[in-house]
Amino acid sequence: MNIKKILKPVLSIVLALVLGAAVIAMVGENPLSVYRSMLLGAFGSKNEHTEGFLLETCPHYLEFTDEKLKGEQGALYTMTPPLRKQKDTDLLWDGIQTRMLYLFSEGVKKRGLSMKRFVELTSENAARFYHRYPQKGCIQPGSDADLVLITEKENTKIHVENRKSNLDYTIYEGKQLEGKIQIVIKSGQTVYKNGKLNAEKGSGKYLV
Repeated sequence: MNIKKILKPVLSIVLALVLGAAVIAMVGENPLSVYRSMLLGAFGSKNEHTEGFLLETCPHYLEFTDEKLKGEQGALYTMTPPLRKQKDTDLLWDGIQTRMLYLFSEGVKKRGLSMKRFVELTSENAARFYHRYPQKGCIQPGSDADLVLITEKENTKIHVENRKSNLDYTIYEGKQLEGKIQIVIKSGQTVYKNGKLNAEKGSGKYLV
């Protein structure tokens, strides 16, 4: 048996885990807890990992498609995972639109995810990652007034007709979620209320 052939993939896995742990620690998470949640998510029961939700994407997957790979500068857009087609980008936007209420319904209401953890996953962690905390990601004097008001007294049934998306379908079609987003406030301005979007195009800004 060739020991080198065995050691090479083993060492590669160990190195990947160490580097992954370093990145996880940099964003303020416990690497051991994250790896445990990943293992439980893959092999454990759904009730064993209610505190270990990890939801993420990156701006380039929302902005670019595999069309960028064509042409002389295509190599600049090589990444892992690779860029996908436009329909996949649209699905990501659809998921982003749904993710907060989906996590509230499936995580908080059905699986015991704490409200503190819910706030961390949907707001605080992102603000810390982009070095915008406490300007963003918390409620305190001096912070931006970015708020989402969710009522527990109503439910939301997802239909493509009420989606703010370029897609003519949604993978969540017909899904019944516990809770309903009533109001969204951005920097003190109400931009969404009772199903109506009041934000002006171009009113957002890049923070990094």
